[in-house]
Amino acid sequence: MEAQGISYPPIIERIEQVREQDARRAVACVNACAEFSTEALESGVLAELIEAVTELSTTTGGLDYSVLAQLVRRKLRPALAKLKGDTNED
Repeated sequence: MEAQGISYPPIIERIEQVREQDARRAVACVNACAEFSTEALESGVLAELIEAVTELSTTTGGLDYSVLAQLVRRKLRPALAKLKGDTNED
């Protein structure tokens, strides 16, 4: 069967490919996040962790240790605590 010069089998085949790719991605995400609570994931903590690690990794080598420690305390520790479900971040 064709509609406007497009045959249905290739479209159906492509839909099946996309579904398989989506299913693989969903399974990979579930497996990668298995130890984290749904609440932590819904809170956006992974984005916070990525932001904290990005900030830490883009600091220059000449940065003072106290500045790095402050970045860890201000961004990384709170995000990790939230991810673990800890209410006390210190």
